[in-house]
Amino acid sequence: MNIRTIQATECIFKTNTFNHTFGAWSFIVLEGQIEIVDMSIDGSFQCYHIKLLAGSIVMHYRHNEQGIKSARLYHNSEEPSDDLQIKQNSSLAIFQ
Repeated sequence: MNIRTIQATECIFKTNTFNHTFGAWSFIVLEGQIEIVDMSIDGSFQCYHIKLLAGSIVMHYRHNEQGIKSARLYHNSEEPSDDLQIKQNSSLAIFQ
């Protein structure tokens, strides 16, 4: 499996429901927090425009019944502010 890492502050991801012949595209927040700026439907795909907050890591991946087939890790390497640390510690995540 090939995994790429990309530094970003905003991303647009397409996801879809699982199909036995293709699998599915999904994303997951591995670290930190994100904001969903916009969400729309494009045919059978859902498009998410997200903002990666400081210190966050998001994985966008394609998987099937055998597991993950390809993935990209997006990270915002800025240091989280003190306000963000307080929100994380009090479980007030915007989206996890």
